[in-house]
Amino acid sequence: MITHAVALEPVLAIDDRAFLARGNGTGHLVATFAVRFYAWAVPLFSDESMVQVQNGFFNADRFFPALTRQLEAMLPCVDSLEERVRFAQQYLLETLRERRKPAVMNAIHSILKQEGRAALSEAAAYACVSPRQLERLFGELVGVSPKKFAGLVRYQQVWRAVLFERDFNVQDAVHRFGFTDQSHLLRDFKRFHSLTPTQARAYALGQRGVR
Repeated sequence: MITHAVALEPVLAIDDRAFLARGNGTGHLVATFAVRFYAWAVPLFSDESMVQVQNGFFNADRFFPALTRQLEAMLPCVDSLEERVRFAQQYLLETLRERRKPAVMNAIHSILKQEGRAALSEAAAYACVSPRQLERLFGELVGVSPKKFAGLVRYQQVWRAVLFERDFNVQDAVHRFGFTDQSHLLRDFKRFHSLTPTQARAYALGQRGVR
């Protein structure tokens, strides 16, 4: 059964908890159109700060009222995914706001460039602000601390390596990503992913019997 309805889902802030995604279970054919932002890009479009939003769900119009109105008006009139993407991209580019703080963007650049290994003091020095000021700016604009953000970036880089590098070696990864030892890496990965790297790779590739 195919139904046509427009429903904007709640906004999920930065979430550092493992979860399992499931289907809608309704028996209906459902098409989902979503706009996803990098964590540091949200302030360019949001009308609210990111203070105390971590791991939370919020109505889309709380942070993106103008975007919500535009999408609600567009979705019933446009059927193809390509047209929806084109519309959303055009709107976002036209309304891009130059509200980003150079200090935050510089710190994020440092963290990304070092694959999440940058310490708070190092990121703050690169951004030319004090660690305390950087903590405050991250809380307001990103929604998590620089340390938490760096930890999430590092986890994502490890997962990328696990999934796409055929010769991935956990001992090499310990050194590359700045973990204390193998146990530290495995514990940190499992905290975010709920599986070990080997199990996660097997699951992602459909080889669930692999240990």
